[in-house]
Amino acid sequence: IDEANNFWDSLCTIARETRSQGGYIDLSLLVGKLRKRYRLKDFPDQSLIWEKIKRITKEEMDLIPDKIGSTVSIERYNVISEINDTLDKENVIVVLLGDSGSGKTVIGKNIAKSRIDSCKVVWINAENISFLDDLPSLEIFKVVPDKTAFIIIDGLDRFYGEREFRKIALLLKACQQGIENSPWKIIVSCQP
Repeated sequence: IDEANNFWDSLCTIARETRSQGGYIDLSLLVGKLRKRYRLKDFPDQSLIWEKIKRITKEEMDLIPDKIGSTVSIERYNVISEINDTLDKENVIVVLLGDSGSGKTVIGKNIAKSRIDSCKVVWINAENISFLDDLPSLEIFKVVPDKTAFIIIDGLDRFYGEREFRKIALLLKACQQGIENSPWKIIVSCQP
C-alpha cells in the first residue's frame, strides 16, 4: 500500500510540475520518469512481443560458439567487468572493435547472458534483423518499463544494405538513447 501511495504521489507531482511549466507529457516521458523509482511491468499488449524478442535473442546467442574447438574458452573477466562498469553510466554506447575472431561477439554474448533474465536484451545481427519487420511498431522500445535494457548489434560491418542501416537507425531513434532516463544501453561489435 505504501508503494501504491508513493506511486500516486509521484504521478501527482509529475502532473503538477508539468502543468506549472505549461508543458505536456507523453507515455514515453512518463515511463521514463517513473522507471527508475518503481518496478514497472510490461504493458499487457506488449508482453507477448517481448517474449518473442527474448526467444529470438536466446536462439541467436545459442548459435554463438564460445569455446575454441568445443573445449577451451578464454576468460575475459577484466574486459567484461570494465565494459559493465561503463554500461552502468547513463546514455552509453559501447563499441567492441577488433579483428575477426578476436572475441567481440562472445564478450557481447557473455554480457547479454548475465542480464537477459533480469531486463530486456535484444540481440541483432545481419541474419536476424528482419524480425524487426514483424514487430507492430518500434514504439515499444520507447516505453520499456525496465530500469535498464540492452541492445547488442553484433557485426555491424556485416550490414551491407541501406535498408538494414535504416532499420538500425530507426531502432536507435526509438530507444531515445540521447534522452534523459532512457533505459537503453547499446553494445555494437564490428571490425575496423
